[in-house]
Amino acid sequence: MPATYSIGEAARETGLGIHTLRYYESEGVLVDEPQRSPTGRRCYTENDIEWLIVCRRLRETGMPIESLSRYAALLREGTETEHERLKLLTAHRGKVIDSINQLKSNLELIDLKIDAYRRNLRRVRDGQDLPASTQGRIELQPQPNQEDASTTS
Repeated sequence: MPATYSIGEAARETGLGIHTLRYYESEGVLVDEPQRSPTGRRCYTENDIEWLIVCRRLRETGMPIESLSRYAALLREGTETEHERLKLLTAHRGKVIDSINQLKSNLELIDLKIDAYRRNLRRVRDGQDLPASTQGRIELQPQPNQEDASTTS
């Protein structure tokens, strides 16, 4: 008999909560409904665990439950739905790339703010007054630091 996992064990193996596993079952996210023990407890297989890890990772990338349920339904329908699965994943991939690009842009802003604070703190440490234009705000334009300016002259 293949190894099975209780709902608690499945939660530990997948990094999902017990409530999430029950929710996924109610929303049709699981490819196969979990088997039940003679006492009625859910029994997850190795295939279930692997699929749930895929689900967790897709959710971490922002895939909505509705899309995840649709993907599972397509899997249940068999190989004739591979074109639709490819379309679904390709569309999601585009959204993930957009999110990554937005995160990179936001990270650049954070880096500019950090650089500006460091620059201002160096000025204060070196006994320089802050320019009036920086009082109360941080300039977002990258500035060459003093070391860079002295090497380019």
